Amino acid sequence: LRGDLQSTTQSPYLMRFKLLQMMAEQVGRERAFISGHLVRPHSLRMATVVRRLAEMIGARKLLIGSVSASHNLIGEGQAMCTQLGLTETLLDVAELAALESVENRILNSTKVENPAVAECWHHLTRVIDKLHQHIMVCISEGFSAAVA
Repeated sequence: LRGDLQSTTQSPYLMRFKLLQMMAEQVGRERAFISGHLVRPHSLRMATVVRRLAEMIGARKLLIGSVSASHNLIGEGQAMCTQLGLTETLLDVAELAALESVENRILNSTKVENPAVAECWHHLTRVIDKLHQHIMVCISEGFSAAVA
């Protein structure tokens, strides 16, 4: 599985693999950011922190998709991989809805509590695990296709 995204002869397995890696890295970045606020959840009310978190959430929604269609995102809530025809839906609607619900509670509340931040961390971890499962399947399919 070698090559880069600029290559015109690149296999769909490699492109899907790279997109899945970027998705997992983005969600990992968001989880790391949230981890830094587990001890002091009130810091999630600071304007600069909220902006950074909102940027990460927006990037994740562009890559992975969203439960609800947004007027600000292209593709009516679908993941980039799905829009490009490289993969099926990556996450269950319920999983994505649970993550978005806790994020909305964090972003819209006047006082952020520890349980909400811990719940967000938990849901992000589940999303990362699911993406890693998709990566493993993609690697397996890529090797199988290369051998065939």
